[in-house]
Amino acid sequence: MADFAALTLSIALTYGQTAPVLHLPVDCVLGETCFIQKHVDHDPSEGRLDYQCGNLTTDGHNGVDFRLRGVPDLEDSVPVIAAASGRVVRIRGGVPDRNVRLTNPQGMVERQAGNAVVVDHGDGWETQYNHLQLGSLTVVPGDKVETGDVLGRIGMSGNAEFPHIDFAVRKDGQTVDPFLGQVQSATTSIKCDGDHPSTDGALWAADVLSALDYRSSGILQIGVTTSSEAALHAYLAPFPSTTLTTAVPALVVWINAFGVKAGDVERFTLTGPNGDIVHDSQSKVKKGGLSWRSYSGKRRPKEGWTPGSYRVRYVVLRNGLVLDSATTSVEITGP
Repeated sequence: MADFAALTLSIALTYGQTAPVLHLPVDCVLGETCFIQKHVDHDPSEGRLDYQCGNLTTDGHNGVDFRLRGVPDLEDSVPVIAAASGRVVRIRGGVPDRNVRLTNPQGMVERQAGNAVVVDHGDGWETQYNHLQLGSLTVVPGDKVETGDVLGRIGMSGNAEFPHIDFAVRKDGQTVDPFLGQVQSATTSIKCDGDHPSTDGALWAADVLSALDYRSSGILQIGVTTSSEAALHAYLAPFPSTTLTTAVPALVVWINAFGVKAGDVERFTLTGPNGDIVHDSQSKVKKGGLSWRSYSGKRRPKEGWTPGSYRVRYVVLRNGLVLDSATTSVEITGP
């Protein structure tokens, strides 16, 4: 959320040669160590509509969220970098990293962007980098930065429930979607009648745009725990151990994903050390969501778990086609 500036929204307008050429604002591997979970919202009503006519956004969202897989990835100190050269005009620090779902959000109204940096690129163009990690900022107002210079690290300060940065672009105070080069409209939605809107006017550098291939959903984390209650909160904890004992009460596969929709089909498979299928569950998603967490598992058999390596696989399908899949393994040892 770009709460450093009052945003006056107008009808869509494409800007020309004065626009900065944007490079990736984070130093991570897209689709592996980081993902885009939210885009600019182009629906002026209470609905939501991203630049590809999907719903990978929230109502009124005015930036692009580059997220890490989970809280443990904060330890990797992923750099946030200047997407284009310019001058730092505003910063904010001192906001702790925390999950707003687990803490009292009172007092966050004026600090929703958390620790943030605003860079002026000239001719009314600005970029803003929100939710940086506490104590990570490396710049102060007045600093000149070049493309790729480190501004701080990905965090989860302010209004955040997972590690990410909200990258916002503005022209004369108006939100611009970097994928379209268009001002976010307060009255008119983008056209979604047939072909997807063209990205010919995108502000991203050509090689960056090709790497930012639109993904409507994706799997962020997969793991195995020992109860359904633990599975519900596994995404908040350090990545789980890959070794368990034969005495554990259950083997529960859990996943953390984004963009899963109602009607999608998800399948959990747990294969034992002898190649036998220990658990195989398939079900249709009833609701889905921008953030999606799910689990399925099996209680310990009377004779106990067979020691050895268990292979885990999760698949999500849409209209019969595989959207994404993930695998992991867990080692079962003696008591």
